[in-house]
Amino acid sequence: MASYTSLAVFLLTLFTFTASKEANLILLDDPGEAVCLDGSPPGFYYREGSGSDATKIIIHLEGGGVCVDEEDCLGRSKTDLGSSKNWKQMADFGGFLSDIKLFNEKFYDWNIVFVKYCDGGLYSGYVSQPVDVNGTSIYFRGNTILKAIMQYLRDNGIKEASDVILTGCSAGGIATYIHADYVRSVLPSSVNYRAMSDAGYFIEVLNVNGEPIAKERGQKVYKLHNMSISLDEDCAKDYTGNDTYKCTAPQYLYPYIKTPIFSFNSQYDTWQIENNLQLDCDPPHCTPEQMEKLQEFFKEFQAAETNIINSTTNGAFLDSCFAHCQSLDSHGWNRVKDEDPVQSRETVKFDFGWRFQLGGNNIAPCPESVFPKNLSGVECMGLRSGSSKNADDCRGECCADVMCAIWQYTDSQGCWIGQSNDCNHTSSSWVGGGRDTPAKPVPPPDSGPTTRDFDDSDWEIVDAPHDSLIGGEYAQNGTVRGQAYLPKNITWYRKHFNLPAEWKGRIIWVYFEGVFRSSTTYLNGLMLHHEDSGYTSFVVRLDNCSGILFGDGKDNENVLTILSTPNEGFSGWWYEGGGLYRHTYLVSADVVHIIPDGTYVAAAVHGTIKAHDPNDISKGKYVDIAVIGVSSEVINDDTKEQKRTYQYTLFDADGKQVGNSMLPPSDFSAGELKVLTDSYTAKNVELWSPARPYLYTLQCELLNNADDAVITDSGVTDTYNITFGIRSTQWDPDKGFFINDGHFTWRGFNNHNDFTGVGVAVPDRINLFRAQSMRAVGANAWRMSHNPPIPVMLDIMDNVGILVWDENREFGDNPVWVANQRNMVRRDRNHPSVMAWSFCNEAGCNAGDSVPVAKEFAEVSKEADPNRPVTANMISDFGGALSSQIDVQGFSHKPGNIFDTFHKQFPKVPTIGSECCSCTTQRGEDFPDNTKFLLGNFNANCNKDQTESQLDRSYVVGCMVWTLFDYYGEPAFGWPHISSSFGSIDLAGFAKASAYWYRSWWLYNGVHNHSTGGIDVPLNPPKLINPDAQPAEDNPQDGYLVHIVEHWDKNDAAPKRTIHVYTNAPSAELFVNGKSQGVKTLVWQGWAEWDGVAYEDGNLTANAMDDKNAIVARHTRLTTGDPAKIVAMLDVPNDDTGTGSALVLDGQDSGMVSAVLLDSNGRVAHGSSLNITFSITSGPGRIIGVGNGNPQCHEPNHATWRSAYHGLARAIVQVTQDHTTANRDRMIQIDSDGGQRTLVGDPRDPKRFLDDIVVQVSAEGVGTATVSIPTSTDPNDGVISTARKSRQ
Repeated sequence: MASYTSLAVFLLTLFTFTASKEANLILLDDPGEAVCLDGSPPGFYYREGSGSDATKIIIHLEGGGVCVDEEDCLGRSKTDLGSSKNWKQMADFGGFLSDIKLFNEKFYDWNIVFVKYCDGGLYSGYVSQPVDVNGTSIYFRGNTILKAIMQYLRDNGIKEASDVILTGCSAGGIATYIHADYVRSVLPSSVNYRAMSDAGYFIEVLNVNGEPIAKERGQKVYKLHNMSISLDEDCAKDYTGNDTYKCTAPQYLYPYIKTPIFSFNSQYDTWQIENNLQLDCDPPHCTPEQMEKLQEFFKEFQAAETNIINSTTNGAFLDSCFAHCQSLDSHGWNRVKDEDPVQSRETVKFDFGWRFQLGGNNIAPCPESVFPKNLSGVECMGLRSGSSKNADDCRGECCADVMCAIWQYTDSQGCWIGQSNDCNHTSSSWVGGGRDTPAKPVPPPDSGPTTRDFDDSDWEIVDAPHDSLIGGEYAQNGTVRGQAYLPKNITWYRKHFNLPAEWKGRIIWVYFEGVFRSSTTYLNGLMLHHEDSGYTSFVVRLDNCSGILFGDGKDNENVLTILSTPNEGFSGWWYEGGGLYRHTYLVSADVVHIIPDGTYVAAAVHGTIKAHDPNDISKGKYVDIAVIGVSSEVINDDTKEQKRTYQYTLFDADGKQVGNSMLPPSDFSAGELKVLTDSYTAKNVELWSPARPYLYTLQCELLNNADDAVITDSGVTDTYNITFGIRSTQWDPDKGFFINDGHFTWRGFNNHNDFTGVGVAVPDRINLFRAQSMRAVGANAWRMSHNPPIPVMLDIMDNVGILVWDENREFGDNPVWVANQRNMVRRDRNHPSVMAWSFCNEAGCNAGDSVPVAKEFAEVSKEADPNRPVTANMISDFGGALSSQIDVQGFSHKPGNIFDTFHKQFPKVPTIGSECCSCTTQRGEDFPDNTKFLLGNFNANCNKDQTESQLDRSYVVGCMVWTLFDYYGEPAFGWPHISSSFGSIDLAGFAKASAYWYRSWWLYNGVHNHSTGGIDVPLNPPKLINPDAQPAEDNPQDGYLVHIVEHWDKNDAAPKRTIHVYTNAPSAELFVNGKSQGVKTLVWQGWAEWDGVAYEDGNLTANAMDDKNAIVARHTRLTTGDPAKIVAMLDVPNDDTGTGSALVLDGQDSGMVSAVLLDSNGRVAHGSSLNITFSITSGPGRIIGVGNGNPQCHEPNHATWRSAYHGLARAIVQVTQDHTTANRDRMIQIDSDGGQRTLVGDPRDPKRFLDDIVVQVSAEGVGTATVSIPTSTDPNDGVISTARKSRQ
């Protein structure tokens, strides 16, 4: 048995969000007078501590503003800040309250008491009788709430505590100042007690108009809630009359507090700036006058903090961040707690604010001298078709591609370019030339855009990821069919930015995840790098550029220019887009650092693999021992010798430290690269699998121990976190594939990289939707065809549990292509979802079908990752030179007898159907008609026949269907189609009938019949997107589905018709207006079919019956009418689709909205094609693309309107603000244009930044409708966290 054991990694960011242990809600059973504003009982969340800190407690007072009058308090009483009626039973916390050691090293295992805020008066008021407000009783009992909770804690063990910290944020921070001494008074004297106020030091400041807003608010709240009961006695003696309220204001109260208290506050507190100063701008995007007011506020804050600064007993951390409540944010808390005087690695999002312009179709004139080899009079075999119409342009087309070795042209056959080893065929009609490759990049025809001072002020501002071509106009002539009939142009991007002065002397690079197709990078006019492949991630170093500038201001501004050339040939025959279509990062690192993609983690599983619960596969498996091998490539880019110590720490999925190792110090000479290796034996190891995708985190650190000093945490000079999984895999030539000793049949899909409206610049959450759609149809594997994916795609697969076939793009005797294979493996080798490395696809495999070429590709792959098999998706020459060098034989579109023949000839080689089943289908088209370029809705016969050629053979690992999603390019008919029709889900994400065939047989029938307990059947599968779906047709509880393929609308050309029904039930019965059309019995992977069904207006119903003839699912089609109403539906984010419940305000997160036209019966108006307009009526959103799934639609992709296709249309909506990225302060400092398109601001102001995005849809004659997209600044709502939570 061939065996490959491996594990995985995802992450380029500094932190990993892992699941935390939730706290339980405790409501006071008999609170007496201690009630919330609405009279409901108060309470708190409690999370138990552990280990040596089990006797230590943090009491946190929740914040949330105040209510200043009776009407305000009445409104508040109907929310969670005034009532406990809707409080969740569980909650988890970040930052200072997190139980994840990685984020909260000092306090992660303390007991947490999180007191819920529900009185609106700083836990400080007391009015004995309820106040009637418009017939509703309102209670002002904040002081009694705090006392009741403290009494509860005393009665339940707080007296045994060794340490107690009182803390609070915002209003809770003010309350911490007010009640610090009271809490001390009710604790035993033996308790080590102190307090910390976060964002609670509020000052009295006039607003921008000179009005005392803050003072007036304080007086109103004091009087309304009757806070006199909570005053410090000494303070109340000094402040009397109208000034008594000052004893609830920290600015005045502070000197009277006896408890040791730590003040954690920003001197640019965003809540105070907005609500007290009332500054109507987001610094630094303010007018000079507004900035002057801001600086006045800063000076007043400094004056008011004198008491804090002069205290000899208290502590403080007063920063200058635009922030509020920093201790509750895991990123912020880590940043604040870090005592590291040495700068560690900084990774800054570099996606915002690129200036963009399309160029022409050709990159430069190309002299004949560039091609010194005369290839006129001969014909070279194996070239690809170019687009040029004459010899000179053909030479220029090849010239622009550094990997193009040969150009040839003849009037009769046009332009042909590429590489060939066969130019021995005499033919006088050909002219051409050749050169060695890779060639030196040809300079652009106009060098102006590469220079620093070029005037690009009128260029468009865009954010990456950005597809430079998808916004073009479709045209039949002059464009390429496979490329979606969209024009191909060169693309310019220019980014203006400043580098922090403190980065001087550090190593600085830009990490590009991908620029299509080839790209050249310039800094301030100096060429730095050329990248041939649009799918390879690459690094461009900046600090060693002679013209680099450091410091703030226009004079120190750098300009990074990217020239991308998607018009340089077509490496694929599908739409590949162009430009800066993936994410980009700016990185600053120490001179001694771990190089990008230079860390490899490999695990060997030892002992018996055991199930936690043999009857519940979701509990996963574990093994007693795993040996984890770690290697990191570390380089000293300094000009002098350096010494560093390498250590790594292992954390489990809950963030608990489970291992640590430190290597002896290493000396690095100038410029030296070393590979530091170690192994660690871990016990009771949880295993990754699709059933339970369990992930660990490895924190790799370099420590500074110059002069052999004692190493401490403060000496960390580089940090790189890796999240990975541990599993065993076996590829058996006779039995198929095994993971963690369980047999696993691959049922997967191939997919390209694009989506409606956005092209290849697919937002991360829509990639999550695409992955979840795989699970919705019962698929468990994804072939990345035909290129390495965007890295986040693998992060998603790791977390949702989908196996991956990772594939290189170009294969052959070319050192650049060999390097691309190596780079793919190095980048992706630590992802547990990745199962195999593929060299090539179909005809592309023929270019390297020789033993030396295939051997070289295998060697570089095995060198970077010896634990996974290498393979190829081959269409011919099985058993030939390439087959001899791969571990697993892939077959593309081959019948079963080809598998059998190969298996007989090569019985020791595992086999897989790596591509099959190009079964076309078109959503909603019941009557296929080639003259109208219409494909049919039904294709189960094709699906069944082609998948079974692999699935019916036990020795075959499984099959990968072409494709789940339609994609731009490769149209079935050519023009007028501009997209493919192979998918079971259309280009806009709407499910076709075919998706239900797969869902019924691969998902539900798999649950019923799989002999190994269903480990290869997705657990907790999401739903498909189908606005016309009915609850009764899909029965997940019993594992049955029924779906009528055709619609039931009048067609004079089809008075009788064939009706198909997809179901996995043993039988199905069809009815027309209640009259049975008979019962049909199903076979494996079959369908039910009724011929000659006479049409009549009304309804068509299919019942699915189990083996006892009980109805287990029902689907009804109604005759639909004209559209009478429009509705808007939120598909992403949506828990039903496995994509979460909110968009994160990170400036990039995106959702999907459906516009649905309904008839008078509330059913989708199947025949409607009305134009639909999308608009954002409020909230931080923009429309970045539209679509409808119609392969014949030529309407613009970047628009705010789209015609409906069978009653449906789609908009992609993106957030326009970033209040979540951890180091936004750096982004603001660095990006000159970063705020022009996307606002980079403060995430901690819920009033200003947590508005929903309201999307309106409208169409003539049917009115309007809206849908709201919730937004969030909680990282737990992010894409990767959402992916992980969907499997918990």
